[in-house]
Amino acid sequence: MKRLEGIVGVKDSGGDMVYFENLVKLRKYRPDWTFFAGPEHLLVQAVRLGGNGGVNGGANVFPRLFVETYKAAAAGNESRLNALQEQIEYFQNIYAIGKYASRFIKGTKCALSVLGICDDFMGEPFHRFRSPERKRVIEIMEKSIAQINRLLEEG
Repeated sequence: MKRLEGIVGVKDSGGDMVYFENLVKLRKYRPDWTFFAGPEHLLVQAVRLGGNGGVNGGANVFPRLFVETYKAAAAGNESRLNALQEQIEYFQNIYAIGKYASRFIKGTKCALSVLGICDDFMGEPFHRFRSPERKRVIEIMEKSIAQINRLLEEG
């Protein structure tokens, strides 16, 4: 295998975990590489397959949830993993709001604005969620915050 200088790993966002598993097998040739999965709901599966973690958009909103999920996956703590994974999957409901691919960016920006971290302004050609969509994000966030905080406190 030809060594390509400057390449230090792979971030795969395709969601095909058979493909991801085959990528991780490249470690045999490149033990210095790091392997990350993009889709946040696949973080646990990626770690189980030998990946190093994820580059997950939801970690911008709930960083501790994703750190704790990674730690539990790396430690093989199945009982904790189930509860953490359930919270990640519920939170992902913000990505189902809207009808265009921009819903992922809009959902993340809106969630961050609900938390007071940043404004949800988006540059053209994108626009922030309007009131009905924002209300749905707020409902999801309120439930997520309560459940995630309870779960992390139980730690």
